[in-house]
Amino acid sequence: MLPTLLETHYGITAKEQLKMKTYDAVRGNGWIYIITNPNNREEADVIELSGISQHLRSYGDKQVPIIMQSKDRSYLTNWEQQKYCVLAIREVDRQKRHTKLGRRLAKFHERGRRVPFQIERTSRIGQWKVLWEKRLEQMEKVWNGLLFQTPEDEFERMFIESFPYYMGLTENAIQYLVDTELDDEPQPTDSGTVCHERFTAKTWGKAIISKTRLTGYSIIAAVIWPNGQGSDISVIIKPMMLT
Repeated sequence: MLPTLLETHYGITAKEQLKMKTYDAVRGNGWIYIITNPNNREEADVIELSGISQHLRSYGDKQVPIIMQSKDRSYLTNWEQQKYCVLAIREVDRQKRHTKLGRRLAKFHERGRRVPFQIERTSRIGQWKVLWEKRLEQMEKVWNGLLFQTPEDEFERMFIESFPYYMGLTENAIQYLVDTELDDEPQPTDSGTVCHERFTAKTWGKAIISKTRLTGYSIIAAVIWPNGQGSDISVIIKPMMLT
């Protein structure tokens, strides 16, 4: 089905199907084509993300995928009553880097500050307090629902026991964000940058935030995805930026 989609709508011949985590993909001609669900994003959203992707690649980050246009120059493709978006990355670009993760992430954020156009549809500047509060309330509701039940497994037991501690850390991060916005004068580094919707050592996605808010966000990341293992808790928590 996927090779037919690529050939019909993109003029790409690639036959070898594979899985990249939860994504379906097709390999061919030295490229890997990842078939994704746009998650209710509109064409204009994807066009903006494509511009960000092209910018990051032009500054040397070849591990950021290209968002493909179909034969009719559309970024979203209708196929068997569903919408799809196709990402492409060269196999050589996927080779493991030896650069330290922190240094690589800093370079990523620095490149993101140089986006040469106004980001409108994917910007999250000024929304983080509300987003964090919403997510914390959702988690607390789940936690309250589990308190008087026998845990089904070890993960659920650990979640019940540890959540109050992590809730406190999250509240501190939210307060840090509020205090920073109230007390600090904006600096050049307060300009928006590209960040990750859900960051682990193996995951790269995009949204726009203020660079100086990353300290508070790193606390949230430690709370929601301890040790970078986002998949374990994703049963309870959906990606923050996709809801």
